[in-house]
Parts: sequence; structure tokens; C-alpha cells
Amino acid sequence: MRAIISFLAILPLFGGCKGSGGAKSNTSDSTQILDVSYTEGDMVLGETDSYVPPKECSKDEDCTFANLVRLGKVSAKTCQGDADCQDDPQAPVCHVDLGICGCKDDLDCFPDSCNPETWQCASSCFTTAECGEGKECLNGFCVDMWACNCDNKCVQARCKEHKNCGSELYCDACSKTCVRRLPACGQCEEDYQCEQEAKCIQEFELSGVHTTMPYKFCAPWCPLATGMCVVDIAPVGFFACANIGNPTDGACVPSTLDCGKLGKRCTSDADCDDPVKQKCWEDRQVCGCRDITSCPFGQICHPVTHVCVQGCQDDNECGNDKVCAAGLCRDKCQKYLDGTIKGCDDPVPMEGKQWDCDTKGHCFVPGMCFTPFDCLEKETYCDTETHECKSGCMIDYDCKAAAMMCLNGKCVPKPCMGNYECSCGEVCEKQT
Repeated sequence: MRAIISFLAILPLFGGCKGSGGAKSNTSDSTQILDVSYTEGDMVLGETDSYVPPKECSKDEDCTFANLVRLGKVSAKTCQGDADCQDDPQAPVCHVDLGICGCKDDLDCFPDSCNPETWQCASSCFTTAECGEGKECLNGFCVDMWACNCDNKCVQARCKEHKNCGSELYCDACSKTCVRRLPACGQCEEDYQCEQEAKCIQEFELSGVHTTMPYKFCAPWCPLATGMCVVDIAPVGFFACANIGNPTDGACVPSTLDCGKLGKRCTSDADCDDPVKQKCWEDRQVCGCRDITSCPFGQICHPVTHVCVQGCQDDNECGNDKVCAAGLCRDKCQKYLDGTIKGCDDPVPMEGKQWDCDTKGHCFVPGMCFTPFDCLEKETYCDTETHECKSGCMIDYDCKAAAMMCLNGKCVPKPCMGNYECSCGEVCEKQT
């Protein structure tokens, strides 16, 4: 309650200049002034209420010099008449409309000039760049830069626009300070917060799969024509070039779809956290899954990114106009009469090879395989080193027969579980 009484006691000070000393107000109609005085219509605070101060501003333009004076944020001497302003030769006159001492004309400020809006001595200017940090050029004079922050308070600003900060920084809308732009994978809200030509994205398409991340992040530019991503903060291969709806420009996104997991750079398998399930892929110098056996059930080892992703076995698992190719649901490819292929990954996973497209819209590389599903003959598997179909097996699927299982690289009959699986007159030896 004591705080409330103190507040009410100081309220008359907000309008202290009214009618004092017979001074005339020369405030122009164009001057924006916030009324912070208490009126009878305002609610009286109860003992349990907390005082919420009025907003100082709602936009930068509200932080005028006149309002800054009324808010007590200008370090000029207050006055009621010229007699109060005799101790400063550069501010010998009392400007009663503002209630502060200031200059009368340019003679008081030589070699600077007298600013007729603030009545303070200031350097003349043509651009803000001439005024130095924390200042701006307004109406031909260098003045302190003030702006409205996110708390609706007028604060001394370091910037109002991004151009005030240079190429490596941007102007933060809340703090009104220059902040360093975000690197790849930095969480953002707008493009301007990201370094260089990076985009602030949340949705993209990678290898034909549409993905929405739980947050926006900075994704560096990459050319879709080559699909090459060169990002300094990560090993080669951690970022892949994704389609963001532009016909030529893509964006580098983490192959793991997780910005918190920067791929580990490596030169040999020993550099990987799990040398049994992981392999150092020299083409990308990054640790990744070895093959489908390195991934959880239902996932495949992506042939390009070497990351475990949800896999498919046939087209029926994919949506309309999608096909299952290389274990992934993706858009159908097209093969034109001139031999041009459209819709397959670029570049080709192995140098010297070319993509082809079958009549159903599946991308494939003649003579190569990327998943077990690419090897159609019985008892064949896809060699992850050569990407060729070879005799033998690695998993039961390679046997292409429900009654067979893979054991030590060979397809053998599955053991029976009971006599009901046996032919007439036979007995299941596994039965107990």
C-alpha cells in the first residue's frame, strides 16, 4: 500500500511544467507525446494488485526527443527560465516547451550546429554512416539512436535496420543491437538471421521424401544441378542438398535429419563410435551404417547418405504417384526418347555410372544394387562395397523363399516348429 501512495504522490510531477512561471508552450501539433498522467477514469489499485507501468512506445517513431525528455531519458538540464541555463555556453536558453536548456542558434555550437528539433549542439550529416555507432542521421543532424524494444520501452539502440550492422550481423528486433548471423543448423525465424545465402526453413524434400522438422533452422544454399553441399562446421557428407521448391536452388540439410547430431569425420572404421555397425565411408568422410543389417527392423541404410531411414519393399507401401526405389518411397522418374532421365538423385552415387528409369518409374543403375530389394534372383544379396548382386545371403529376405533362412551366408531350410509342418509320414525333429 505504501508503494501505491508513493506513486500517487509523484503523479503531479508528470505535468509539472503546466502553468508554471507563466511560460508559454511552443510544442507543435506534429510532435508525438505520450500521455502518462493519472486520470479519474483509471482504476484504483487494490492492496493485492500490482502496478503495470504504461507503455512508453509501440514503434520506433514513438521515441521522439520530446517523449524521451518527458520520460527522463535525456541528460539535458531542466529549467523553467533562461536564468537556469547560464552555466553552459552551448545551452544558454530555456526551451520551455521541452523544459530543458539548449542552444539558441549555430553560434552557440561552433564548429557544430544547433539542431532546431532538439535544441542541442550536433554535427551535421547526410547519412547515418557519418555519425558513428549508436547514432543516426535525422533531418541532417547526428543524434543518439533510440528505438522501441519488445517490452515497449524506449532504449538506446545500436541499430534499427539490418544495414546498420554490416554483412555478418543483423539487427535484433527486440534488443535493437547487432547480433551475429547464425551458422548452418542454427535455429531461426527469418532468412535474415542466417549467414550468407542460407535460408531459414522447416519443410523440404530429400531423396523424394517430404520432411517437416520440429523447428526452423538455417540451411546453406546448394545447387540442385550438382547436389553438392560444402559446410565448414561439419564433415563432408553430413549435409545433403534438399529441394525447397526452387527449380535450381536447394538447401543443405543434415542427412540425419537432426541438427543436434553433426556427423563424425573419419578416415577409417576405427574412428567410428561403433565399428561393427558403422563404417567410415570415404566418399563422404563420415561414419554411417554399413548395410541394412546395421539398421533397426523396417529401416534401410540410405545408399547415398549412409543413414538409417524408414524403408519400403514394394510400390503398394507408397502413396499415389509414388514408387519404392532403392528402399525409399519417391516420385516416379521419367525417361524421355532422347535418353534423358528426370527424377533420379543427382549426382549418380558412383562415378562412371548413369541412372536409368524403368517403365514403372523406378530409378536404378544398370548392373548395380543399393538395397536387398534390388537383387531379384533367389539366394542373392547386394554387396555394399561393390553395389553388385552376388550369390549367397546376408538376411533371410535374400533367399526369396518363405521356407528358407540365411545362416552363415547360405540359404538353408527353416527348422520346423511341429509335425503339422511336415509331409505325411514325417516327424519334426525339433518337437519336444
